[in-house]
Amino acid sequence: MNDRFFHLLSRHQKLDEALHAERSRSLPDPFRLQQLGRMRQRIKNRLARMMGAGAFCNCPDRRGGWPGASRLFAFPFPQ
Repeated sequence: MNDRFFHLLSRHQKLDEALHAERSRSLPDPFRLQQLGRMRQRIKNRLARMMGAGAFCNCPDRRGGWPGASRLFAFPFPQ
């Protein structure tokens, strides 16, 4: 993991914690929630671009299954 990726991951975690803290206030500021959410999403998008088109490793693929699972379970299941 390179330094840039680690830095972005750390910023994402801090923004996530700030977002959680703002939501748990008795009267959360909706504009602050929106600002924190957008900043967190931008960092998440950067992290995804750094990881490439396959997104994060050891995660389900976009179809909802695990990568390579279709090869493991090639036989038909009863429906």
